[in-house]
Amino acid sequence: MIREQRREKAKAIIEEINKLVDLHDKTKSFRSCEVKGCKLCAQIKKLGNDLNEVQNKLSPEPGEEVPALSSRTIDEYLDLEEMWTDTQISEMWAITKKALSLWKKEQGLFRAESKPLTMTIAEYLAYKQDGLSDKKIAARLGATNAQITRFKEKYNLSSKIYDYGYNGKY
Repeated sequence: MIREQRREKAKAIIEEINKLVDLHDKTKSFRSCEVKGCKLCAQIKKLGNDLNEVQNKLSPEPGEEVPALSSRTIDEYLDLEEMWTDTQISEMWAITKKALSLWKKEQGLFRAESKPLTMTIAEYLAYKQDGLSDKKIAARLGATNAQITRFKEKYNLSSKIYDYGYNGKY
């Protein structure tokens, strides 16, 4: 199975796990479930094992063509970063962790000094309507995640409402 297929399979497994966790009794974590033979717990555990299997095969398979690091995009990295560590991403991309760190620095993903955040509420909502996560908004603006969080707190923008896309009702 090629890496892209593995990545898609991992995403599907994670989505299924999230659905099952949501279905599980809200008052108890599935980890502390006391129901003997709970089917949801068994399914979650099985999917967790399946996910481990998929994630343990991150490196390219023999003969598999790997795109050059220069062809990678910030959005591609940020999508991967939501599920995997830099060590795992460097393995997927068949590069060293140091090469990934240098690439991130070149792309402006390491910010020793952040610039002031000059974004309006309307701009923020437009980004959310476009489906961007707060991490991606920060990367586009050259800001830090903390700056986006402070912006949202300042204007009382709830992540639960806006992280799933602005629909014009708020």
